[in-house]
Amino acid sequence: MFGSQRRKVAREIRERVRPIFSIIQHHRGLPAHFWTDAYFLGFFGGLITQFARLATNDTLSALQMGQALVDGFSELSGLSGSELTSLQIKYAEQMNPEYLDGSEKSYVLFALSFGYFYSGFGNIVHLENIKMAKFPELVASFERNGGNRPKVMGEMSLLWIVGKINDRESTRGQSI
Repeated sequence: MFGSQRRKVAREIRERVRPIFSIIQHHRGLPAHFWTDAYFLGFFGGLITQFARLATNDTLSALQMGQALVDGFSELSGLSGSELTSLQIKYAEQMNPEYLDGSEKSYVLFALSFGYFYSGFGNIVHLENIKMAKFPELVASFERNGGNRPKVMGEMSLLWIVGKINDRESTRGQSI
């Protein structure tokens, strides 16, 4: 397929996305159905997409990006990346609000790391252009941590991943 770019993308997923996921898996464990939940598919699919674009200087075609998602979901979940990517596409086509929320928050988390995120093919949105009012928890974290982006990233990762798992379990009375 896209040879060396595919290897670069795989390395980015292993080195940058897997650690976020692994910390949660190790300390908390993953609830049942984690990988079919719209929010988490949106969140981790968004991270896979952002890091794939970073690794390739945003040169992937739509078909190559699809393969990057398949590979990324396979790498992270140990499940069929094709099936998870298909489910992610279904949620995106339905404009599922949970999926969109997870995806958007992953882009903001990426922007906290790099100062920008990729929006659409060939477009970049800088951190200062993100509508912070939409994320009051993010604004509060910036204030609490004196603008220290690494600390804010840590808080937002916990809130937007572990917090969402806890919310799911408390509202449903069971694992997601």
